[in-house]
Amino acid sequence: MQLIDEDGEPTGQVTTVYYRDLRPPGKPDAPVIVLLHGSLATDHDRDALAQALAADFRVIVPDLPGFGSSDGPDLPDYSPPAYAGELDDFLTGLHLERVHVAAFGMGGAIALELADSVPERVQSLILLDSVGTAEFQWLGDPVLNHALYGAQLGAFNAARVLLPHFGLLDTGPLNFAVVRIYWDTDHDRIRDLLGAYHNPMLIVHAQDDFFVPLASAKESYRIVPQSQLVVVPGGHWTPLRHPELVVPAIREFVERAEHGQERTKSDVEPARVLAASKPVTITGPSSRTYEAMLLFIIAVLSLFGEDATCIGAGLLIARGVLGFWVVMAALLAAIFAGNLMYYIVGWRFGAPALKHPLFRWAIKESDLQRMTVLYHQRGTWIVFVSRFVPASRLPVFMSAGILRFSFWRMFVALVISNLLFTPLFVWTASLFGQQMFAMIEHYEKAALFVAVICVVVVLAVMHIVQPLCTWRGRQLWRSRWRRMTRWEFWSAWQVQAPILPALWRLARRSGGMRVFTCANPAFPMGGSVGVPKSVFLWALNGAGGALPRWTLLTAATADSAKKAESRAEALDAWMAKEDINWPLVLKRDVGGQGLGVRICRQHKEAARFFVDNLGPVVAQEYVPGLEFSIWYAREPKAPVGRILAMAEAQFPTVMGDGKHSLDRLILSDDRALCSGRIFLAKYAARLADTPAAGEVVVLSELAQPSDGAYALDATAEFSTPELTAAVDTLARRMPDFHFGRFTVRCPSREDLRAGKNLHVLGAAGVKAAASIIRDPRRSLAEVRQQAVQRWEACFAIGAVMRTRRRAQPAVWKDIIKGIFRARTGG
Repeated sequence: MQLIDEDGEPTGQVTTVYYRDLRPPGKPDAPVIVLLHGSLATDHDRDALAQALAADFRVIVPDLPGFGSSDGPDLPDYSPPAYAGELDDFLTGLHLERVHVAAFGMGGAIALELADSVPERVQSLILLDSVGTAEFQWLGDPVLNHALYGAQLGAFNAARVLLPHFGLLDTGPLNFAVVRIYWDTDHDRIRDLLGAYHNPMLIVHAQDDFFVPLASAKESYRIVPQSQLVVVPGGHWTPLRHPELVVPAIREFVERAEHGQERTKSDVEPARVLAASKPVTITGPSSRTYEAMLLFIIAVLSLFGEDATCIGAGLLIARGVLGFWVVMAALLAAIFAGNLMYYIVGWRFGAPALKHPLFRWAIKESDLQRMTVLYHQRGTWIVFVSRFVPASRLPVFMSAGILRFSFWRMFVALVISNLLFTPLFVWTASLFGQQMFAMIEHYEKAALFVAVICVVVVLAVMHIVQPLCTWRGRQLWRSRWRRMTRWEFWSAWQVQAPILPALWRLARRSGGMRVFTCANPAFPMGGSVGVPKSVFLWALNGAGGALPRWTLLTAATADSAKKAESRAEALDAWMAKEDINWPLVLKRDVGGQGLGVRICRQHKEAARFFVDNLGPVVAQEYVPGLEFSIWYAREPKAPVGRILAMAEAQFPTVMGDGKHSLDRLILSDDRALCSGRIFLAKYAARLADTPAAGEVVVLSELAQPSDGAYALDATAEFSTPELTAAVDTLARRMPDFHFGRFTVRCPSREDLRAGKNLHVLGAAGVKAAASIIRDPRRSLAEVRQQAVQRWEACFAIGAVMRTRRRAQPAVWKDIIKGIFRARTGG
């Protein structure tokens, strides 16, 4: 069979078609019936009907491309016109010039297309529970149905790509061809094809067909005045499973058509022709079963998105598929039931319910404390307003149940808000829905583009316009804008990408891109990304009191709960042995950019940290004081090293006034606002608290941008000969350490200048060349120039060490593995 493309032209491709040719014994010239399958076709679904018909007729039973045993599923076009062209080519190959076509289900659309394109080949049509006009399919409207088929195709494609289906979605009964044929079919065209058909037609339909209601068959019978309608008991599959109910009518019809005794369109009485010419009038769904099914779908969907469901229900009302009051009754009942269900779940199971995957995305346990205050102050108002705020339903009613908010206050607010809002919302959707459908029908070619624009506008209103209507929303958008426009909040790649050409020139002069990893020969990859922190801490053990006490806790297996507790107990034992008290600093042994670092103040916090971090963990004594980062370089054989740069960590704070909440203080502070989302998430449980007047709240404890901290360039102010000598002494205690960065704390700036009372929290190797000082006082050009200078020192030292000490650069494989380990925690 030759394949046809979407323009109706042969593609030049040929596919293999499986078919059966059943012939009656002793009747070589028997009439030929081509028996077409529906969309849910299987290899043998037509066997019983074909065998029964084969007693009197020659029966051709093809599996069209993509269905049954025929090749598929990747075809250029799955539309009925394409299949009709391929079927015509198939019949030509069998030398069949004139046939009777019996079509089941979706096959009816293909049969009508065949009769329209090559009417001389189709002697008669037999429609067996065949698909009919668009008004009687599913949602009762061509536009809505096409949207439904598009959603079905999208979901199927996603499942086909994302799920391990082992070919079942390509070859099983429910396969790609099934969903694609509905999407590719122009269902509006079926009415025109029925009206244009001229030859005899027999319509056989089951009384209780759920998929294609009997009303659809009656409409086809009305449109084709020469047709006959035979109604049989049973459901959609009756013609295939109970051939004894349909074969007598088919046999009589075909024999009469063979002898020219069946009517064509030109033989019909005027009354039937007049009835066929009248426009269709449809009020409500085609059957009570459909109405019940649509109302059930609306009720279920309202549990997941009540506003979207209201819009969809309004569109169904706009097209006359459902009545307004019937929809309202179903919607209100479903919304009440859904909200009460969330309330009861929260009441019955309490806070532990939030750990379930169905609910933990909506409410965080840390939010409950803040919600307690809000419900105590304005609980009834929160429930009332939630009906007007998208996506607030689950968190509001779930938390109301968990916090034991008054049932009757909640119920009254729920009833009033829904009676006010839901009918108005649905009525508005139906009103605008009529105009929208009129525009879609008028501008059919641009409908998809308009739909996309509408979706974009709706999302913009929800995520931009709506937040801008409140002070808090405006402040959060101001925070976003600052983070987008100020370089200090950009990623390291964004900042340093323009210096890549300079690094390339450095690499060419130095002998290769990996030469910098030779700068510290005694450390893996020179201390590049992914090298454990403990490697440098072991090397610093000779620093005496300058290094806070620390220990390394080995990795845990996947069963983290028990292992976490055992590691927490091991931590307690080490603290007791070393006589160390809380707080304590815990950090991943492999990591960077502040990921996996926490200051823990009690055993419970440490145990939770171990659950979240299964890899090796460094536990270190907490040292208060000012924190600085010091970049250091010492050329080989140089008598003393030098300080390349220094940065002083800044930890944002806000001061209470006794009037405003912590949430308001954070969003009002000019600096804290820049990292507003970080702080709001970090202090979610305390946002409703009102700090006392003069109380200072430290928002960040870690000297990392990921925790909201920033840095000031302190090179000129603190780079003294005394500090240089102290840092050089530390570096020389580490074997073959020539380039890197030290993180230190000290009691005061005077001590730092004098190089006294330094406590080394950690060190880094050549990866320090890629770190930057995020000083808002510096321009981006200055920062990039400093970065190039550090890279120049690193490459120069690496080149010398490679030449004199024959140090070997790290291989790319190890460098890439190191980057991966740093991001995953080892």
